[in-house]
Amino acid sequence: MTNTTLDTAVESAVSAGLARLAVLVYETPHDSDRMIRDTLALVQKSLGAGAIFLARFGMDTLIVEHAHDDAAMGLHSGDEFALCDTYCNVLRERAASSLVVGDARRDPDFRHLCTTTALGIGAYMGVALHRADRTMYGTLCALYPDTHREEAGEIALLALAGRVFMHAVAACALRESEHRFRMLVEVSPVGGCIVDEHGMIESANEAFCALYGHAREGLIGQNAMLLVPEAARPEEMARFRRSVATGRGGQREATVTTKGGDRRTVLVDTVQYAGLDGRPRRASYVTDITRHKAENEAYRHAAYHDALTALPNRALFAMRLGAALEGLRTRGAHVAVLSLDLNGFKAINDTYGHEAGDIVLQVIAERMRSRMQADDMVARMGGDEFMVLLPSVRRAADAARVAANLAVTVGAPVAANGREVAVTPSIGIGIAPQHGETATALLAAADAAMYAAKRRGTSVSFSSGEG
Repeated sequence: MTNTTLDTAVESAVSAGLARLAVLVYETPHDSDRMIRDTLALVQKSLGAGAIFLARFGMDTLIVEHAHDDAAMGLHSGDEFALCDTYCNVLRERAASSLVVGDARRDPDFRHLCTTTALGIGAYMGVALHRADRTMYGTLCALYPDTHREEAGEIALLALAGRVFMHAVAACALRESEHRFRMLVEVSPVGGCIVDEHGMIESANEAFCALYGHAREGLIGQNAMLLVPEAARPEEMARFRRSVATGRGGQREATVTTKGGDRRTVLVDTVQYAGLDGRPRRASYVTDITRHKAENEAYRHAAYHDALTALPNRALFAMRLGAALEGLRTRGAHVAVLSLDLNGFKAINDTYGHEAGDIVLQVIAERMRSRMQADDMVARMGGDEFMVLLPSVRRAADAARVAANLAVTVGAPVAANGREVAVTPSIGIGIAPQHGETATALLAAADAAMYAAKRRGTSVSFSSGEG
């Protein structure tokens, strides 16, 4: 190549082509491959090379990403060579910025390389390509079918092209990374949205739109408070402003309203970050847990309630009794437990069947529940046995009055399968701390009083004969 090859006009053309590549490879990705090929051809022509290629290092191979071959040397995009057989590997091993081999067939250090013979390489010129972190990406190389002596500016031109190509590679990687992250958010089953510091929605993924029942274009630019039940908006807006001011995120449950007016329970994870304009943004990831919450409530209800009567069961009663006894000394009141058993219930089962017996239990359970105050509890312990908890009574007479009312309520006739049947209750009363300060002692006292009532044929009996 003569010195006139790299005159000012050619250098300007090369520089313009490289500059255009750097912009277009990012802005018009569908044209980036063509732009790289065109620029390779421009550089190849400027250097007078037979072929030029851009390659990256694999694990143990050299992978040709782009090639321009005017001399029919057999080089194509997508070719792979064993790394150890290439000049590019020499560049890497030497950690050199460039390598020039003027006579590849005669140079004792390079003529053994397989690519010298395979591609008919007479001369080689290459520059190392580095990523932003200075790790080596690959090489940009010019191949000559005959010997070649480097002339002024050739390596500099190749290095310039290499730097711009790496900008193009970085731009492609950035574009691909942005696409991957965009898809990661867009196809996620978890709803995601971004709002500005005023609560205005700037973006939302498909799952978020589906959860709230809004089209994307109907959400963008709207205030996020639109999605909050109207009664909760003042409190929610105050919480939002506090979180923006502190920059804190976190996780919490919230109730939201869909476009159709349905209320949903959601789990919201929020993080705050600074946008490109320096203003704070809030990214929220929203999971609909309405069904999960309902299922959990159903499981919890089943664990602590009787399936037939829907009354609290033995386990829940024990928990509530334990809590009541813990506060016994601080409240200045008494805790009363009523043990209730149904006399004549077995005869109903034996005479009219278990279906009739179940109806009796359900009716009596509902009657007793209707007699309870807000803090009181009636529980089915099993069979025809019930327990009543009065967590705060001032006098024993208060518990006796409740028991007397229950005796009347429970003893009233019940219509079961077209027949009127009736049972009579036996009720025993135990009061803490007089009859015991532990759950075990108090339950035992109430049971003993109930059996005493059965023996005497009375409806109500206090433990230890008190009443």
